Amino acid sequence: MSLNNFSIAALHPNANNFKITGIIIGKSNMSTFEKSGQQNGVVKFIIRDSNDHYINCTVWGTAQFIEEYNVQFKIGQVVNVLRSKISNVRHDNSFDPITSSSLQLTVNEGFGTVECFDGDVAQFVKLLNVPLKSTDLALNLADIASANPSDSGDFVDLLVVVAKLKPKRQLKNKGSVRDVIVIDQTLPGMFLTIWNEAWIDRSDSWDEMSTTLHLINISFKYSEFQKSNILETRTRTIIIVDPKSERSTALKDYVLNSTLSLTDFDTSEPDLASITTVMTLRQIADRIDSSTESVFHSLTYAMVTHMDIDGWSPFYSRRCIHCNCQIRVKETSCNKENCSIFFAESPLDEHYINYFNIPISLTDHTGTIEQCRLIGDTAERIIGHTLHDFLKLSDAERTAIKWKFLMERCSVKLWIKRKTALRWNTQIVIVDCQLANPAEVLEKIKVY
Repeated sequence: MSLNNFSIAALHPNANNFKITGIIIGKSNMSTFEKSGQQNGVVKFIIRDSNDHYINCTVWGTAQFIEEYNVQFKIGQVVNVLRSKISNVRHDNSFDPITSSSLQLTVNEGFGTVECFDGDVAQFVKLLNVPLKSTDLALNLADIASANPSDSGDFVDLLVVVAKLKPKRQLKNKGSVRDVIVIDQTLPGMFLTIWNEAWIDRSDSWDEMSTTLHLINISFKYSEFQKSNILETRTRTIIIVDPKSERSTALKDYVLNSTLSLTDFDTSEPDLASITTVMTLRQIADRIDSSTESVFHSLTYAMVTHMDIDGWSPFYSRRCIHCNCQIRVKETSCNKENCSIFFAESPLDEHYINYFNIPISLTDHTGTIEQCRLIGDTAERIIGHTLHDFLKLSDAERTAIKWKFLMERCSVKLWIKRKTALRWNTQIVIVDCQLANPAEVLEKIKVY
């Protein structure tokens, strides 16, 4: 018996013996369960056949049958859905993605099937980048960052750029998971946790600082670990990659032309003359814990109590000259694929730059802050030697330089960069350090 070809828009509850052709734009994780002593399973797809129309399709069967479907059909494949059952969407269903159709398709093992489409797929493939709804309706990340933790679990739409792809992780009894850091014009980073295995696989093709995501019905919650709101996919989440819209293009252009970086290595210095706010170390620590600002500056009067530049502790680091990411001092080249390709085509003899990265402890009457960093050109200016020349000095000469500052009260200007999604740890960077004038200390030092 021949099948009736239907578009999703033309479907009606009484349709039977029909075929739907479309592209898979979403897929659930496979679930298994036991029924009547037999292992069964289910997997769900979102099928789209035009700019405005898409529908859910649920496949039921034995665990082996569902496993075969799960392996065979991926997001981005064009398929035919044959002889499926059609029914109305339940209004109390809070788990399945919300679609344009008020109907849903069901394929049961032995009754209906899904097969690969063997015709021209061009008209369907382009649908992968067509927004399901206007990107202008998407919220900004700053809206989510400032949302009340009591709103955790709410669903929102967002337009973001992939900033950093974290490694995939395998969780015991929970499958795989991947964290992605996403950004937009309003926030320099927020964690997105992907639980959906199909999208975890698709994320391998995403480009950092380039790929744009339209996240539809993405959930957010407050993370005690991150001390901020984070995003996570749910079963009803839909993702459109690189959606074609003016807002998407503008966001991508913003990221490409901005100074955002995947690394925290930054050789620039703030305007030293503008750093005049005097704070004690206790005040700095309290501001780090309580403030929402990602960066602030401070002038403090403190004693240098640790500065190991003449012992065995490492006082310099190495970074890749192509991607700026830190590499081990013993390594001579970055192992990232893009960097390997760049250096294979480059005549450069050295693939790295060494720079001062000196850990320093500061102490005043309110406490101690350890692991402040004296970095790069700033360190060379304060110490009075380039790293290249400093490495040629004897231990005695290095010790003499150290004791110019060690156990001395200094006027220290700090650049504090709080922990963010792109910055895993708070960084306290010394941008200026001079022996303090006692009269100035008495006049300006704070009690608290």
